[in-house]
Amino acid sequence: MKKALLFTALFLIHLSLPADEPSEKTAVVKINPYTAMTLGKYSEYIYTTPPDEYLISYLEWQTLPLFQAGLNTQLNLKQWTLEADFCYSFPFNCGKMYDNDYTRTFKMCYNIFDSKDILGLEIFSGFDYKIQLTEKISMKPTLKLMYCYNHFSANNGYGWFGSAGYSATGDDEPWNSEYAYKAKKVSGIEYSRHDFYSFFGLNLDYNINKLNFGITTLIAPFAYTKTLDYHKDEIHSAEESLAFYMAGIQTSFFTRFDIELYCKWQLNEKLSFIFNTKAVFGLETRGKLYVSYEKNSSYGLSDQPSANDLTNFKITTGISYCP
Repeated sequence: MKKALLFTALFLIHLSLPADEPSEKTAVVKINPYTAMTLGKYSEYIYTTPPDEYLISYLEWQTLPLFQAGLNTQLNLKQWTLEADFCYSFPFNCGKMYDNDYTRTFKMCYNIFDSKDILGLEIFSGFDYKIQLTEKISMKPTLKLMYCYNHFSANNGYGWFGSAGYSATGDDEPWNSEYAYKAKKVSGIEYSRHDFYSFFGLNLDYNINKLNFGITTLIAPFAYTKTLDYHKDEIHSAEESLAFYMAGIQTSFFTRFDIELYCKWQLNEKLSFIFNTKAVFGLETRGKLYVSYEKNSSYGLSDQPSANDLTNFKITTGISYCP
């Protein structure tokens, strides 16, 4: 009987003690599937041989728009956040491609094509460290590595040729002059591009109730671009083909930028709605040009410089899930 009374007393004492508070999570995982739309353009330039150089070719590849889907994952370890992201572009038509050729003083040829995205990939990883400035405002030094691949095809082309071989005068003429030749069909072009960026910068974050706003401003200390441009010949026979390949390689320092604005609305403990806008853009940067006239032959280094730039504006919506 005494043992039973002692056991009952100990059990009641145990029930009267406060329960232990759950410990704060040291690691939090967030998964964010999303859809996106990118608007902008990629540009490629060819110049004449230095030192007396001027622009002779400019191609503008539009992304109006690229439709995309992606997956973003985050791992929060107290003040640290590790992030990885994968984005895929659907193979749809994406605007126009404009091909411009110049003499020293005027534009000589002008061609217009329908542009289609064949394949687009965007992959990045990065991390940041949270510094709490006030109860609602934090600052995060951020580092990010990003790789982008885009492959476009330009078809259904038409245009105006004022070059000496086509003009009515036998001399170079402006593309919009009465002497220029208008072609109802122009051979297509394919363009693929690899971009690698290393970004660093700051994120400013503001929390109010269930809303979270922020801006991230990044600059690329180093960027690398490699392009391949294939000008087809769909008119002549294989033996007389005028098709050719051009490869450009450019490196740049502190000329590429990534600016992001985001808003997150917490729906409940596990789900949040995310809206993000991002602009990735950069100034014209020059590099080397390589040329080949056969698909599988080696490329020869040209004396002419190549160059590229880009302007892309991306809108993203998605749901963040915290298991």
